[in-house]
Amino acid sequence: MSLVLDDPQTEAIARELARAAGVSVEDAVRRSLEAAATQAGLRPHRPVEEELTELRRWAWQHIRRAPGDHASLNEILGYDDHGSW
Repeated sequence: MSLVLDDPQTEAIARELARAAGVSVEDAVRRSLEAAATQAGLRPHRPVEEELTELRRWAWQHIRRAPGDHASLNEILGYDDHGSW
C-alpha cells in the first residue's frame, strides 16, 4: 500500500517537517504518525529487529553477572542453540 498526498497543504507540511528534521518526507510522515499513535495510547509498530536490539541492550545493562561468568545471554535466559527453551 502506498500513501499519496493529494492535498497541497498536507504535502507542504510534510516537506517542511522533513526539511527541518533532515529526513525524507516518508520518514517525517512516519515519525509524525508514530507520535500521534503514541499520544492516542497506541503502541507504534516497530520492526522486529529494532525490538530485539532494544531488548539486547536492556539485557546487557541489567543482567548482573558473577565475576568470571562467561555465559552468553542466550544461556543465561535459558535458550538453546535453536532459540527454544
